Amino acid sequence: MNKVTECARIIGIVPVLILLAGCVATTARKAVECSNILMNGGFEEPAQESTLPHCYGAWSHNKNSELWKTSLDRTTAYEGKNSVKMEIAGRCSAWLYTKYYAAEPGKTYTISFYSKGKGLFGKDGTDGVGMQCWFFGKDFKKVSTKKAVLFPVGEKWTRITTVVTMPKNAYYITPVVHFSGEHIAIWVDGMQMEKGNTATPFVGGPSLEELVLSQKPLVFGPEDNLTDSNIASVSFRA
Repeated sequence: MNKVTECARIIGIVPVLILLAGCVATTARKAVECSNILMNGGFEEPAQESTLPHCYGAWSHNKNSELWKTSLDRTTAYEGKNSVKMEIAGRCSAWLYTKYYAAEPGKTYTISFYSKGKGLFGKDGTDGVGMQCWFFGKDFKKVSTKKAVLFPVGEKWTRITTVVTMPKNAYYITPVVHFSGEHIAIWVDGMQMEKGNTATPFVGGPSLEELVLSQKPLVFGPEDNLTDSNIASVSFRA
């Protein structure tokens, strides 16, 4: 079972009737006030012995598993204890993707993350790490993609920021970290999505409990079995 499905099963248990009204009000208020829309943006909620954090998946068009490897690195982080490490042993591209997030059509959002890396990066903008975004309509069908601008990263944590405006026919967004290169290692941490066109200091994001108590819609996906044939219209679990 993949981590996204595990998250979906957790949400399937709720809503739960909670009689402690004061506690509910406090937790719900915390969720509303949290500037980071992304759950587990600091990758601090992995399953025991997990290779990826909760609610994230990884994919590559290259079927040779020896060329790329995604892992949860518990030895280095921008903040907290964990980061995600992408290792590419040959010429390859790979993606770290989140679940669906509800967003307002026509509104502007800022998506950011911290990254560092080592290895040889090309100078023509084809190698490095960047933020790609997939946009989906009410029926969860893909309506458009914002391609990533790739940046080579050094051995110090650097924040990479992307400002996106939701298409008028899009109601959901999936932020996707795009990696590309040859014989490189890239670490990612501190993912954040927030309203407006300015990146504010990173915060960990709402917990599953806080989102449930705030009564915001929760929709999970995508699956971990992406293929060349369906990458253009990614299959999601509602």
